[in-house]
Amino acid sequence: VGETIQDATNRELFEETGLKVKLIDTLSVSESFAHPPKFKRDAHFIFIDSIGKIDSDKPLEDIIKLDGTELTEYRWFTIDEALALPDVVESCHKGLEKLQTYLKQKA
Repeated sequence: VGETIQDATNRELFEETGLKVKLIDTLSVSESFAHPPKFKRDAHFIFIDSIGKIDSDKPLEDIIKLDGTELTEYRWFTIDEALALPDVVESCHKGLEKLQTYLKQKA
């Protein structure tokens, strides 16, 4: 409560990766409900898929610092490579497709 989308994005990204971003645009808003045993308690998640620019001039390898709890490794993929991965959940797949369409429209 009381946290802007920009502030929440920066808090979450910084906690888990050490990155800060400036939001440029919103691709989509969606939601999901989770219940035990898949999640520790009943929860309502709201997902805001955004495009942002990393707020640093340093190489990413010098600033990414994973939290080791929620994130333990990272890899870079093109959108097509990510879409071809076998275990991408449906919501991420849809987000990647929206990003691909967005980028084509901006080109």
